[in-house]
Amino acid sequence: MDIILKIADWTSFFAIIIAFVISIVCWKKDFLYPIQLYIAISFVVNSVLKTIEIFPGNEFALKIASVVVNIYSIVEILIICYFLYLRLTRNVFRITVRFLVVLYLCICLLMWTIYPKSFFVNALPLYGIENLFILTSCIFCMYEILKSDILINLKSDSNFIVICGILFYFSITAPFFIGYFFLIRIAPELDKLLNLLNSIAYTLLFISFMKAYLCQYQEQKQ
Repeated sequence: MDIILKIADWTSFFAIIIAFVISIVCWKKDFLYPIQLYIAISFVVNSVLKTIEIFPGNEFALKIASVVVNIYSIVEILIICYFLYLRLTRNVFRITVRFLVVLYLCICLLMWTIYPKSFFVNALPLYGIENLFILTSCIFCMYEILKSDILINLKSDSNFIVICGILFYFSITAPFFIGYFFLIRIAPELDKLLNLLNSIAYTLLFISFMKAYLCQYQEQKQ
């Protein structure tokens, strides 16, 4: 299982690199700029985490890794929700997305203020809340697309493909991030399986980004 986990982890890292290269080559798709920014930041963050893995068991290195991931969670919800926000037309959905982002920032600030040490550990349930908020915003976008009278080819529409990738990843990871410690307490052997599922889903997320960039631009028709 350890070998499989390593392979899945490195596969997701290479997927990020390939997605980053493709986003640079297809730079003319400026409407995907938030996704390009997210890919670039993900590359930097995962590169840092890979470097930290060189020092296994080092307490200081582990704290640095946790700080990086905690900051990444804030950047992640800001960028992805911004991308989704731009594609929403209904005011009620737009207001809700803004509220969810501000609420998550408040939750993080409150937790790290009351429990300062939590900033130096991986708070998986917190990431689960983040994923749930992003998932909610994504569902709003999906609802508007399916209710829209605009004629688009969903198989080759970049925005739709990105939204599908986001919907898949965050719907898969939100439940087991929120219930991670409960699940591990019941069945400790699930730890590696959950990590494997996360790596696979993360890889598919970036594959969806690649697909979105490689799609030909299509005009939307009423």
